[in-house]
Amino acid sequence: MTLQELIDQGEELRIENWDSPDIEMWQADVRGAVKPYGDPAMKTLEGSFQFGYVITDDVSANQMSNEMISKVQKLLANLQRRDLQATKATADLLSESKKEEVREAVAKQLHVTINGGSVNLGDNGQISNVEVGNVVFAMQAEIEKLPDSEQKRGLLKNLKAISENPTFAAVAGASVSTLLTGFLASHGTSGGHL
Repeated sequence: MTLQELIDQGEELRIENWDSPDIEMWQADVRGAVKPYGDPAMKTLEGSFQFGYVITDDVSANQMSNEMISKVQKLLANLQRRDLQATKATADLLSESKKEEVREAVAKQLHVTINGGSVNLGDNGQISNVEVGNVVFAMQAEIEKLPDSEQKRGLLKNLKAISENPTFAAVAGASVSTLLTGFLASHGTSGGHL
């Protein structure tokens, strides 16, 4: 069960009596979902399950049960935000890692040929299935080496805007050879070696 499903289920349980087995089952499910987040999260969860007062009647017990549900929902929402932030951070790291691979390949190059979807570097290295996004990252890396100028900053800004554009994302993973083959065919040019 996802954290969001547990949050939603907690909302439904607010109408249940404080000692309902449904609440106990929900607490068990929440424990299972929070356990992977480690001991500090589990300790916070167990503290949230505790009622702060002695139960004197059902009305006050139901009120404390609703407070407990609110605390647990807040913890689950916090963990959910962490998941989203961690996912974004991981994606950013992977994206930066891919950019770095391309930058390293560009830095090593002496002479580059593209043939049949492969790039042959001057150091006899080879990159297969070059994607359009890699070419844009390589262009950025080369432009970054140029002396600082307004034109350089403008070009880098435009390349960044292109690489972050959702429409560009649709073609970024396309193979350069496929793209060039289609382009050359539409312009009546033939040749597989650039």
